[in-house]
Amino acid sequence: MVVDAVTQNVYFSPELIRRLADRHLGVGFDQMLIVEPPYDPELDFHYRIFNADGSEVAQCGNGARCFARFVRLKGLTNKRDIRVSTQTGRMVLSVTDDDQVCVNMGEPNFDPQVVPFRATKAEKTYIMRAAEHTVLCGVVSMGNPHCVLQVDDVKTAKVEFLGPVLEGHERFPERANIGFMQVVSREHIKLRVYERGAGETQACGSGACAAVAIGIQQELLSEEVHVELPGGSLHIQDQAVTDIELDDEIIMQYLLQNPDFFIRNARQVEQMRVPHPVRGTVSLVEWHLARQRNHITQLEEEITLLMEQASANETLFARLLHLQADLATASSLQDMLN
Repeated sequence: MVVDAVTQNVYFSPELIRRLADRHLGVGFDQMLIVEPPYDPELDFHYRIFNADGSEVAQCGNGARCFARFVRLKGLTNKRDIRVSTQTGRMVLSVTDDDQVCVNMGEPNFDPQVVPFRATKAEKTYIMRAAEHTVLCGVVSMGNPHCVLQVDDVKTAKVEFLGPVLEGHERFPERANIGFMQVVSREHIKLRVYERGAGETQACGSGACAAVAIGIQQELLSEEVHVELPGGSLHIQDQAVTDIELDDEIIMQYLLQNPDFFIRNARQVEQMRVPHPVRGTVSLVEWHLARQRNHITQLEEEITLLMEQASANETLFARLLHLQADLATASSLQDMLN
């Protein structure tokens, strides 16, 4: 459910949200999204998210896609790149020419203190006890807390039982979204998500991103993954490499040590931008060609200097040979000088 709070004043108490979310007595929804005026003039809107239990949360990937569709359909904006603030940061919602919505979900954060998750240090896999069960899971923040378990088959996964137990586990002080991931291949997973404050939902964008991030961290998945959810499919691409501010000397050293980088990361390389003193930023390909041209120019200058030095040395050597011959034939130093 999406509400326009730009052209009208609205207020929803947690109790009212719960009543509206009821699928028998209310409208029925997993989350309520509220479109508010921006708090920053550089942004287009402020994006608020409430779960069906009335609690406000910081992130929802699929909600962001609905948000982008709504503001364009309602004529609140005609932009294709929509900049919004959320409870914890900023997002850019991009509408493609074929009206697909792409959302940059930001970098995954595996720090337990950020998630938050009670652990002494960050691990790729944690062991948890949940209602007489021992489970292995990965934990990550996508702006909201996620816990992901790998299962053999999502159809038989104990989502209804383990979902609520893990959601409210004592190691998650702010509760968590629980993902059940079946790895079909390195480019394909099936996923069910028990969402914090909403229960199992048909799709969860941040949950899909969390599952892929953990799958990549555990070396189970590639950087581009097709995620199959009960309510539809998502294409998730890890573009963290394009979000890094790169120093040119660091790039050069890395490329020299990893010559297959361009082949392994062809798509990301096409989009990568690096700082340029005059033009702001340029593509990595342009930057690399410019570095090669500069390197060739420097080599040409060094070769020219060496040739000049060699020529001067050759002339000096010839003069020394001539003086040596004169010295050998002269009867005295005075005769040689004359």
